[in-house]
Amino acid sequence: MRITVWGYWTPEVARAFATEAQAAAQKLMPTSTLVVEAAALKPQGPDAQEAWRGFFRGLVGLVFARAVVVGANALTRMQLTRLVRESGVDGRVEFGDS
Repeated sequence: MRITVWGYWTPEVARAFATEAQAAAQKLMPTSTLVVEAAALKPQGPDAQEAWRGFFRGLVGLVFARAVVVGANALTRMQLTRLVRESGVDGRVEFGDS
């Protein structure tokens, strides 16, 4: 499964992501790889950070082969790394360059 994200999110976009991405993640299978393409994603404000936190928390109980966030710039990667850690999925979500 591939999710492509970009830009700085308004509260409306964050709410839509929280709903749609979580529903999509529920379809992951034990052999699935989740790739989040984040090359053009900017560091996010509080609403979007909470949406990401919820998305990552939703991965906790799911069984999948691999999850990787790719292409995030340094600041975005730092923010997402913190959110992954806070959500309890560190070690299950990797970060890569491509």
